[in-house]
Amino acid sequence: MLMRLLLLGGVRLLVSLSLCHNCVWAVVEAEAAGGGVDVITEPKHAAADSSPALSLQLYATALLETPNKYDFYSISGISFDAQTNRFSGVTEGNPGALKAGRVAVAVEAPKIFEFEVNWERYYNNTSPRGTVEILKSVAIEPGGGLKAEGIVRVPCGKNDGADEPAEAEHWVVSEANSNTQLTNSYFTKNFGNPDINTFSPDTFTNSRFIRVASNGTLKEEIALPDFMLWDGEYHYDPTKCYGNRVQKGLQALSYLKSSNPTLSLSQLIMVPQFALYQDGPEPTIFQGSQTRVMFWDIVDDGSSCPTEVKYSHSFRYETSRKEMERFQKGAHHVKGVFAALAISPTELLVSDTEFFEGFGKNEYMADVFFVRYDENATVDHCASLTTDCDVPNPQKRHLIRRHHDYELSGIVWGPTVEHDGKNVSTLIMSFEDDDLVGVLLEQYIFDPSRLDLEPLWENNVSSAEFLTRRYVAVWIGVGLFVLGIVLQHYWLRRKKRESNSNNNSSTSAAGHQVQQSDADTETKFCKLNYKTYIIVSAVVNSCLLGGVVFGFPGLVLILRQEGVFAEVCSCGTFCSGQQEQFAMLSTFGFSVGIGSRLFGGLFLDKFGPKITSTLSGLLSTAAFLVLATAENTERLSQVIQPAWIILALGGATMHLTSFHTTNLQHDKASKGQASVYISAGFGAGSLVLPILQLINQYGGVSFQIICAFYAGVALLLTINCFFHQPWRAWNTIGSHATVDLNCFRLDWWPTLAPPEPEVDVEAEGDVQRHNHNTEGESKGGMRGRRDSRRPSFLLLSAMKSTDAKFLPLKQVLKRFQFWGECVWFSGNIFFLTYYLSTISQVLFALGDAKVNDNVDSFANNIFTRVAILFNGFGFLWAPTVAYLTKSKSFYFRIFLEIGMAFIACVFLAIPIIELQIFTFVIQAFVRLQIFAYHFNYLQERFGFRHFGLLNGISSLVAGLVGLCGYGLQIFSIYQAEGSFLISYVIVATVILATVAFPTILKRLDTKELAVIEGVESV
Repeated sequence: MLMRLLLLGGVRLLVSLSLCHNCVWAVVEAEAAGGGVDVITEPKHAAADSSPALSLQLYATALLETPNKYDFYSISGISFDAQTNRFSGVTEGNPGALKAGRVAVAVEAPKIFEFEVNWERYYNNTSPRGTVEILKSVAIEPGGGLKAEGIVRVPCGKNDGADEPAEAEHWVVSEANSNTQLTNSYFTKNFGNPDINTFSPDTFTNSRFIRVASNGTLKEEIALPDFMLWDGEYHYDPTKCYGNRVQKGLQALSYLKSSNPTLSLSQLIMVPQFALYQDGPEPTIFQGSQTRVMFWDIVDDGSSCPTEVKYSHSFRYETSRKEMERFQKGAHHVKGVFAALAISPTELLVSDTEFFEGFGKNEYMADVFFVRYDENATVDHCASLTTDCDVPNPQKRHLIRRHHDYELSGIVWGPTVEHDGKNVSTLIMSFEDDDLVGVLLEQYIFDPSRLDLEPLWENNVSSAEFLTRRYVAVWIGVGLFVLGIVLQHYWLRRKKRESNSNNNSSTSAAGHQVQQSDADTETKFCKLNYKTYIIVSAVVNSCLLGGVVFGFPGLVLILRQEGVFAEVCSCGTFCSGQQEQFAMLSTFGFSVGIGSRLFGGLFLDKFGPKITSTLSGLLSTAAFLVLATAENTERLSQVIQPAWIILALGGATMHLTSFHTTNLQHDKASKGQASVYISAGFGAGSLVLPILQLINQYGGVSFQIICAFYAGVALLLTINCFFHQPWRAWNTIGSHATVDLNCFRLDWWPTLAPPEPEVDVEAEGDVQRHNHNTEGESKGGMRGRRDSRRPSFLLLSAMKSTDAKFLPLKQVLKRFQFWGECVWFSGNIFFLTYYLSTISQVLFALGDAKVNDNVDSFANNIFTRVAILFNGFGFLWAPTVAYLTKSKSFYFRIFLEIGMAFIACVFLAIPIIELQIFTFVIQAFVRLQIFAYHFNYLQERFGFRHFGLLNGISSLVAGLVGLCGYGLQIFSIYQAEGSFLISYVIVATVILATVAFPTILKRLDTKELAVIEGVESV
């Protein structure tokens, strides 16, 4: 009844949280969308303006959808020729850079189209009904390396009344581009669009400025200023890079014809889509971004094609901050300058376009601004717009906001129209979205006289309040954690005093002797003697060698700083190509760490702890030596994968060789405590690499020196193992440890012989009766003495000892006691692995955003960083877990662990990021409990003879179950639109289902105990 109520209450709670989650995001979406947005009719093409513009009024529309008979997928930029009333448009080309699942036209080069528009008047929220008629198309040749984004049509001379329009040339800008590298979604966990920061270096081309003849021939390429061009160098810190970003270069282009007929000077205006590296970061949800508006002078006498173009000067422009509060890992969320229109040499209309392409929701939003410059406020003298520039940003006046299904990609002058009895100027805005629309055109009546009446724009917000709230949450979490550790100390001291008080009040002589023996045992557990030295060595081995691979995030930061696998990344990014390589590195390493436990356990069972631990330590030493001898980034990239696999293999096996040392304790309670501290040391190992990373980054110590030093540490630990580990495992509680240096004569080394047959224990009552503490035969076996019957050392205890008080292996593998625990262990390990795989995505979805480009800033993804730290500091809960192991029943401990894991799932389902601090603390406690109880249970129930094999089987099953996390993660991203709520409901259900193990186990043990008591009473 209790479990039924618990399950029902948990399901109701998670359902209510799901509804709460939807309500919260509804509010967030409403805030991001802005006020005053009208509801539109289907088919949806554009939402009405969020606020009425004084200078712009939507007048007419036209649409050319894709696919179409003209064989193009979208027009990325347009131009208008008033003499011919024709438009020119250019397609991007470069299908290698298209998004996944989109239509890729079978052309490499961009195409230039000339077309006419049959406009249809726009009325409130009607769908576009005008049409576009393509008149001509030519491909730019040679067009390799081009990704055209902006175009202007420049007439060559005058028409002079001829029937055919005058010849014209086109000026085209192409952004820095490359074919995108496809990566494995299962490794990168990037299930969305291909990452544009992962590029093919062989196909990379910087931004370009070209002149194209009317037949498509590329006539001239104009050299861009040096400050525009990326030199191809990668650096971990983007502030140390220079030039334009890959897939984020030149975008907007506008042509300004001289209004003075006596002058032969016209101008081209071009704007990079995003900030140059030296000018600062891209926009964030807190602040905008700096970019440059470049002016070029064109010599144009009006009688022929322009003969000369040269760079003149630049102004600065601040792109607005992001306003869509959307957070999905793998989604494409950007904001930049996508269009600009020159009104005069010092006046511009600029479009800041923001779009979010995620799972289940695409959203586009464009803001058009009016900017007026002081003609003397140029920024050519500024090496950087963020660090050493004395020119302020110009004021921006907000004209209009368009919520759209499509991306605003161009603004040009349009034909004059008659409105209210007058001929008025118009502007044309073009929208595109690859396979969804070829081009959507909107015509606006434009009144320049009212530009100064538009409202000033101030949308940057301070991150201080945001960061303060999060810092407070983090410090509260740290404070609670420290408080918990302090309370743990005083609580355990109180329990110890109560225990001593009970011992002193005993009146039974026999009882007094037993309790005094327990007190002596506790004293000896902490006493500085050889036995304690061995336990401490086991803990240190598990920490410094066994668990070091679980500090993988620290290694990632080191390798990123070293530039490993960064050859396919744009500067300063952690691209999916690099993530894929790191994911392969960790996957193979962790797979070896899990899978090798089966073979390492068999090796331990057969060859004993001395040989096994020594070989494990040598493997770890060799791995660090390989890394230390990698003299450059290329060599390090080649050796990191095999070195990491070797390190995982050595560490996993070393950890297994530590647990037989717990049999040096005099009772089960102390043995359980020792097992807990070994598991705690293993968990603390996840802090080793993060600490080394801090030494590397802030101490300036090279990675090679760090690895050489750590190889020396691993070698010293290996030598220590060779001398203090016995040839034969300590198999029974109360085993005696002596220094074993019998290793220098060949006849002391073990010979390999067939094991003696196992004793088949049939009666379960006999098995349970022998489960009481006894002194085994191991006391003599520890000393490494020679067998008088053989000229060699005694056979390993794992091969020779029959260990009759425990069931034979065949019977163990048939019992619920083993497979039930295996199911519990696998289910809870599934929770841990799924948590570690998704926690960064969960936190990102809750707003754990990047605040700035400072790689040393703790404010960036602060909760993800804290989650890693709390995961490593879980070993501090070891005293509490040790107390529970000593004083509470196994059933109580398992019920407690399951309940805490379920509570962690509940917190993960609550869409409040500050509450996740409690998740971090609980998860660290749960993790330590799982491993401590698992290792202790296998030894207590089945002995140490087959401990390695049984642990290997459990780990293998847990690893196979953990693979289900990939499918669950894909479901969360695709079907649940990036929400992990449903997946954690499933994980919580799996955890609750494991309650069956302690419930059934307690019933079986009760039944078997009754049988034993019945036999003894007879």
